[in-house]
Amino acid sequence: MNISVSELIVRYLGRLGIDTIFGMPGAHVLPIYDRLHDSGIRSVLVKHEQGAAFMAGGYARVAHRPSACIATAGPGATNLITGIANAYAERLPVLAITGETSTYIFGRGGLQESSGEGGAIDQGALFASITRYHKLIERTDYLGQVLNQATQALRRALDEVGLPYEMDEGGGAFYGPKIDIKVRDALGREWQTSTIQFDFNLPERFEMTYVGEDQLEHQPYMVHRALLGSLERFFGALIEHYGGAFPVWLAPGQTEVIPIAERHTAYALQVAEQLKAAGLRAEVDQSGDRMQAKIRAAQLEKIPYMLVVGDREAEGGKVAVRLRSGQDLGAQPVADFVAMALAAVAERRDL
Repeated sequence: MNISVSELIVRYLGRLGIDTIFGMPGAHVLPIYDRLHDSGIRSVLVKHEQGAAFMAGGYARVAHRPSACIATAGPGATNLITGIANAYAERLPVLAITGETSTYIFGRGGLQESSGEGGAIDQGALFASITRYHKLIERTDYLGQVLNQATQALRRALDEVGLPYEMDEGGGAFYGPKIDIKVRDALGREWQTSTIQFDFNLPERFEMTYVGEDQLEHQPYMVHRALLGSLERFFGALIEHYGGAFPVWLAPGQTEVIPIAERHTAYALQVAEQLKAAGLRAEVDQSGDRMQAKIRAAQLEKIPYMLVVGDREAEGGKVAVRLRSGQDLGAQPVADFVAMALAAVAERRDL
């Protein structure tokens, strides 16, 4: 028995419980949109195949309703692949129409072409495709139970350590439920950093199994973590937060030893070695610039401590300490400065 393309699509979407579909406009699919409207299925027209797939996926997550998308193109067009690929990524069924007499029914169960004379399609092929897709739905129901268990396990972990948290209902997570740690940057924007996530994707893709106490094979759960998230994003937020003026323990350069004249360079190098031996990061400015220019350069680099050394400091084994804020702490023995700087590092505090 053959039925029209429009009727086929209406039955297919109805069987999946879909009430909203996102699709591309096109003269050869107007009859389909008309039939969808008559059957009570809402059509939302989008200009691009990618947008149709992503909007359909977003609607499904926010409205907690199944949705689908239609990707259309003229006969032989290749941009249809974009719509199919994006629908696959969004875990959606897609009806990809390449002409008046050819319709592709696509789901996670596979891609099938059904075509016939005058736009008629074999009904048996339709129900075979629906059967495959309903198997996916049954598996999705099972995964839903597992995902709920995983979500509750993460909530219990947060409750046990006493960390405050908010549930991100409808938030997109490709692998499974997760704990996201978000920070605010200098402009008050939220950025995701650390993530602890259940991953149900990789164990299945790599066919990972273990033998349980019942001597049968089971698929394990995987928990993975990203301590810093995207390194670039993390450091970007960190630099913006501190404005480049990192606390002592975090500053790439903690101390800059500044000899007043060339004859003081040897003592400056000696002081730098003492600082490095104590575990501090130290550099010596051996440029030919004047002292004030060296101090200014170190301030612009936001180095926490500037240690100026001249004749009196060299004779007394001292350093003249200046902070990047411009505050002058005066001369003090190298050992006293080391103790002060190490305390700032140990206490994770700023100047």
